[in-house]
Amino acid sequence: MERAARESRTLAEAYRGWVSRQDFRFVGKLARVLSDDAGFGGLQEEMNRAREAARAALRIEIGRTQDAIEQAVVDGIISDQRSEYAARTEFEVQEVLEFRPRFEALIGVPDELDAMRQARFAHSRERWHRIEPEAAARFTGPRWDAVRSFVESLVARDDRALLDSAPRAPRQCPEMDTAARPGRHGKGA
Repeated sequence: MERAARESRTLAEAYRGWVSRQDFRFVGKLARVLSDDAGFGGLQEEMNRAREAARAALRIEIGRTQDAIEQAVVDGIISDQRSEYAARTEFEVQEVLEFRPRFEALIGVPDELDAMRQARFAHSRERWHRIEPEAAARFTGPRWDAVRSFVESLVARDDRALLDSAPRAPRQCPEMDTAARPGRHGKGA
């Protein structure tokens, strides 16, 4: 209120400013001062609509964040950290008064998970490039072409289950052996 007075803003403008920032911590105090103002009813309706819109948007962002967490679990990006990430989405939307920090925290989760996904992808590519010469020595000609194509497709789609078995022991990985035989696994057919 003091800042609004220094800047020659009315209390109604200060009220609208807090509402526009989706920060409803002080609108109650301002409302008590403005309650006798002729235009207060409109201000109150404006604030209620803005707060409900912020709540709806926050619920949507919570859903997106929860979906990103579950996808990261399915993709094997996180496992033990699932509850830590899920805890960031567990709060009562109706009780939130300052929305920006909540949005920023939620938006940060998919960003963190994506960074982890990218790091894992980079690790898979690096790992393949390290073992590629050994695999090339084991397979020759069309068989090597099929194996290389198969493993590169695993890396490209980040197929962790097969990637974890293929590089350690190419001869013991049935999928890799199948890929190396023309006419199987979609190659050479």
